[in-house]
Amino acid sequence: VKPDRTMLREHLDAWLAAVGGELRPKTLRSYSDMCRLYIVPHLGAVRLADLTPAGIQAWMTQLRKRVGPRTVSLARSTLREALEWGVSLGQVADNPVDRTRVPRPADGKRRRRVGKFLSDESERLISAAYARTRLGPFIEFQWMTGLRPGESLGLLWEDVDLDAGAVNIRRSRVQIGGRMLDQDTTKTDAGMRELALPRRALEALHRQHAMQAKDRLLAGEAYEASGLVFTTRTGGGK
Repeated sequence: VKPDRTMLREHLDAWLAAVGGELRPKTLRSYSDMCRLYIVPHLGAVRLADLTPAGIQAWMTQLRKRVGPRTVSLARSTLREALEWGVSLGQVADNPVDRTRVPRPADGKRRRRVGKFLSDESERLISAAYARTRLGPFIEFQWMTGLRPGESLGLLWEDVDLDAGAVNIRRSRVQIGGRMLDQDTTKTDAGMRELALPRRALEALHRQHAMQAKDRLLAGEAYEASGLVFTTRTGGGK
């Protein structure tokens, strides 16, 4: 890949213009806000070829002094998605965000850990039974986390931090009158929560991410960039 002299702010504008029609309005608005408020003011003048993990990590550390860890995680996820688009176009060789981590909260709060629901032998049996099926990652994630099915189906990739091994539960998908609707679960502490994932649950998400990448290539223009973690072959919600 040849060095690209494009500034990051130019790349972000092009990315939003390219994917905007494929995203849900709420997701596009979130991406746009993250770019405008947190990414462009600090990194917008940096060339794509000059972006480094160290520079991105320093940006997140400074950002964490002004905003909460949730906002930092969202800004990081937005930058990662934008640069992943650049990788697919051959503008950058790899994604430097992949080699960064969201700074730990300075207030001493810890993520809620998911309890162990199954014996090691049961975990192995479930993994083996569903390893080669399309529903395998979803089923294994369900078993390893104990989340409600609607909470798993409502997960967006912007809620997931694969590097930190954590997810934020913010919504649940429910079927009402034959339609799937998203319900906001952030109004109570019990509804909105951050979970540290068991190893097998995290591995399931990595497999799901890889499967979605293949789906996107196969579906081409028919693929719907819904942002959901668990989707159909064309990217729509289940």
